[in-house]
Amino acid sequence: MKNAMVNVLKRERISCYAHLLNLMIERVFKRFQELAGNENDDLDSDDSEIDESETDLKKLSVQILKMIKKCKKIVGLFNHSPELKENLYKNQKSKNLPNKMLINSVSTRWNSEYLMIERILEQVDNVNEVLFATRKHCHLVLKLSEKKSLN
Repeated sequence: MKNAMVNVLKRERISCYAHLLNLMIERVFKRFQELAGNENDDLDSDDSEIDESETDLKKLSVQILKMIKKCKKIVGLFNHSPELKENLYKNQKSKNLPNKMLINSVSTRWNSEYLMIERILEQVDNVNEVLFATRKHCHLVLKLSEKKSLN
């Protein structure tokens, strides 16, 4: 396709910036997963400074992946439970807030992971109240430290 555009139309192809940005972010998250998966790698004692920063990066990678996974669980739970959806709606209505549902992360949609996290942060107090009230799902309540990490 690229060659056809250059050869037939005699014009240079300009890549979509948003698509390139999305590909870069996907690669960063893929690298995070690789780092998180290699947690038990042996570290050389000669390169202690490098090893220390690599260990910090691994810890950060694991933390980021856990937070994204937790957000996806929360959104999935609300999307598959009419009761939780209704409770979230009632909670928003009682506080005179607009009815905004949680956004699901979809790998084929650019920006969806960011939008998911943004909406969870926007609705975090309402979501936490609904989750805590059910008791069954209170383990998914976002703690203050997790909120700070997501920001």
